[in-house]
Amino acid sequence: MSKNQKVRIDLFDQDYATEGYARERSIETCISTCKEFGASIDDTIKKVAKRFELMYDDAADYVKYYWENK
Repeated sequence: MSKNQKVRIDLFDQDYATEGYARERSIETCISTCKEFGASIDDTIKKVAKRFELMYDDAADYVKYYWENK
């Protein structure tokens, strides 16, 4: 592998990690906003699932975590 290929792979990995971090913060912000405006946990799960194209159970995991820990 050439040095240029290695640099491109490293940059791709960094972009992928940054994208994952940004998505995680977006999900957290959505949950926080729903909670702040008095949405129920179930409505928040549905909103997160729809907005971030997640399965209900995956969205529920996020909501339960951030609802209790933030």
